[in-house]
Amino acid sequence: MLVSVPLTSGYLGEERYAVWLSVSSFVALLTFADLGIGVGLLNAVSHAFGKDDVTAARSHIATALALLMSICVVLISVALLLMQTEIWAEVFNVKTPIARSEVTTAATLFMIMTALNLPLGVVQRVQLGFQEGAPSYIWQALGSLLGLALLVLAVRFRLGLPWLILAYMGGPALASLANGVLYFGVRRPELRFSRRWIQRESARILLRTGVGFVILQILVAVTNSMDYIIIAQRLSSGDLAGYSLTVRLFSVIMLLIGTVTAALWPAFSEAHSRGDHGWLASTYAKAVRISLATMAIGSVVVIISGQWLVDKWSVGSVSIGLTLLAARACYSLVDSVVGVTGTLLSSMNMIWIQVIAIGSYVAVSLIAKPWAADVAGVAGVAGVGALAMGLCVLWPLWKSAAGTLSKVS
Repeated sequence: MLVSVPLTSGYLGEERYAVWLSVSSFVALLTFADLGIGVGLLNAVSHAFGKDDVTAARSHIATALALLMSICVVLISVALLLMQTEIWAEVFNVKTPIARSEVTTAATLFMIMTALNLPLGVVQRVQLGFQEGAPSYIWQALGSLLGLALLVLAVRFRLGLPWLILAYMGGPALASLANGVLYFGVRRPELRFSRRWIQRESARILLRTGVGFVILQILVAVTNSMDYIIIAQRLSSGDLAGYSLTVRLFSVIMLLIGTVTAALWPAFSEAHSRGDHGWLASTYAKAVRISLATMAIGSVVVIISGQWLVDKWSVGSVSIGLTLLAARACYSLVDSVVGVTGTLLSSMNMIWIQVIAIGSYVAVSLIAKPWAADVAGVAGVAGVGALAMGLCVLWPLWKSAAGTLSKVS
């Protein structure tokens, strides 16, 4: 996404450019649509792997795929219904005729592609559950490169927002499809989908586990997206573009940390199922230290070079301030620890403490962030987010993880 910034800033115009920078953040609003089945499948497969139970894993995979394909159909239907309204033009607060004409189609395509990725993403969950993350990451990288190539073509022909969205999301979707065909067709044909492996008990397990996850995902989606909506409604398109680019600068570091964290989830889950709690405690502590150190170093680099990088990417059309960079750095430092701690708790199906913590963050943010936007601008929104994340989320999750590990060790 960051690479696309200098490619698109020259011809989209301010409003369409702001929409392009922001629309990908709304993927979080759709992740809850899988009813938590994706992460439930990851935990179920990890537990089955820890107990060497291939039969259970096969049943969970087939059942999850059937459920997700059904949800995909429903979500696409909703996207097509929303396409008949003006809701997306209001959400993004666009006024120019060309932006209003394109934003609905672009958002609809975004929803459809995200829906298709629900069943396509099963293969990645299974690979992570079996601790075969390397092939999954390779396919994701190939998908990103393909998406970038398609995006360059779309920009070359100066196509509109819908084509940019299709190019941006089409590459990863095709890579996931190819990964699934090769993995289930060649690498692990014993896990290949078959209707006879769909089990009511597996559906019950996945959906029961998913209830907490889906509530958590909704809250995380609101957490990740509320800032964009508040800034779009309270401030200008330029503020929105600046904030979006700032978030993406720090997201590069979070991506590195998240890659390690994603690999730890199934490992934590397997260790928990085997009763290896000493390894759990030591690995968690090490992961927290590494995450904090990585984010601290990366934040210093971003604060020093942030405006220069934004100038290069946006060809000087977007300005960000040092205060915004510093506030977002504080948020990212807190979030790096929250990510590791949340992964540990989720791997042990400790979801409700996270729901309560993030729910309190959302409640505080909905009150404080609009006020902060009016008083201190975009930097105020980021600063309030950092403070609320530390007090409402990090502190209770840290205490819960420490307490649990001390009991089981």
